[in-house]
Amino acid sequence: SSGASSSASDHASASPSSSDAAAPVSSSVPEHASQPFDANGRRDVPFLTQVRAAEHESFTRVVLEFSKPTHLAWATTWDQEPLTQGKGDLIPLGKSHYLSFAISGSATPMTPAEEALYYSGSKRLETSSLVVYENGVFEDNLSVILGMDRQREFRVSTLENPMRLVIDVVK
Repeated sequence: SSGASSSASDHASASPSSSDAAAPVSSSVPEHASQPFDANGRRDVPFLTQVRAAEHESFTRVVLEFSKPTHLAWATTWDQEPLTQGKGDLIPLGKSHYLSFAISGSATPMTPAEEALYYSGSKRLETSSLVVYENGVFEDNLSVILGMDRQREFRVSTLENPMRLVIDVVK
């Protein structure tokens, strides 16, 4: 299958280049923290609302969309096994290499209204080259795992309107 749908704005950046080599660990640090409460004392935090994956000629694009602008920070690791957050149970994704993303800047839904905003699609999306697994939010860190046949080069960027974290993985 070729993956889930994506909008034209998701195709805005160029394909990954060979100079964007994958590192065992990378991170992005936000310039400043977002405000967690609005003027009425309600939580005013972003939530993951969409997860999409689509094949392109030379790369696979994964898009994580958020409910509002936020200062995202992320760290990546290559893991031997994909594990659930908190409990540490094995997630059977059927691949040999796992690129894990720990993303701060998104929140754990705490109320029914917040839960209604949070992504409700499949936890697992597959394309011909990788498996995307939305591993939930634990202690306000969103976990997303990309399973693939080998370590591959990748590039991470952000787009706005709406706020998105874009992961391009070289085929």
